[in-house]
Order: sequence, then C-alpha cells, then structure tokens
Amino acid sequence: MFNILKTNLKHFFIACTVLFMMFASFGTYHGAEAHLDNDILVKAHFILEDQGIDFKIRTSIEIPPSYDDSHPILAIPYIEIGYKAFRDFLIANGVIDESLRWTFGKGHLVLQGDLIDRGNSVTQVLRFIYKMM
Repeated sequence: MFNILKTNLKHFFIACTVLFMMFASFGTYHGAEAHLDNDILVKAHFILEDQGIDFKIRTSIEIPPSYDDSHPILAIPYIEIGYKAFRDFLIANGVIDESLRWTFGKGHLVLQGDLIDRGNSVTQVLRFIYKMM
C-alpha cells in the first residue's frame, strides 16, 4: 500500500513539475520582446561561383509605395531556375552589373509567384534578393 502511494505521489510531483516548467516557459516566451535599433551586417560567400554578397538585415519593416511612376518595371514570376540563371538574367536585362551592383536606376524589380521552393541554391537566391532590397 505504501509503495502504491509513493509511486502515485512521485507521478503527481513529476506532473506538477512538468506543468510548472511549461507555464514558466510559455510565460517567458510569450512576454519576450526584442528591440533592435541598428541594422545587422551579414557577409555570405558562395563557393561554387567564388563570389560574396554583403547585405544588411533591416530591423524595421517599411511598406513600399505603389508604383505610380514612370520608372521601368521588370516582373519575374518564378526563380526556380537557381541562383546562376537568375543572376545572369538580371545582368542580361540591365538590372545589375557583373559585380552584382544595381544598375536599374529607379526601376522596380517585382518578384512574384513561387519564388523558390526547390533546387540547390535556395539560400543563395534568398540572400541575393535580400541584398538587392
């Protein structure tokens, strides 16, 4: 009888401890906030092309204005072709130069649809897009 009571109390305390840890974790996570005032500088190097990209991660989100101007627009529906083909396409159409610098002036590059959901250079394409923002 004592062993059954001892086992039940042990399970009760384990359950209480687990519940307490869950509530404490939820409370800590739920109330957590991050305040970043400065942009974050990121450097990426791509071994296959022996090129690097430096870009900043902005800590604030800005909603872009609508494109009611006379500047050119280049819209691309899918980038599943991979980084190299995407990069070469942008160079061929005067959006960037060979050094990956923006040359499209005040033109708008619009990326729509399934940007990337397969392929070997998903991260590379995402970082490249972020650099151009």
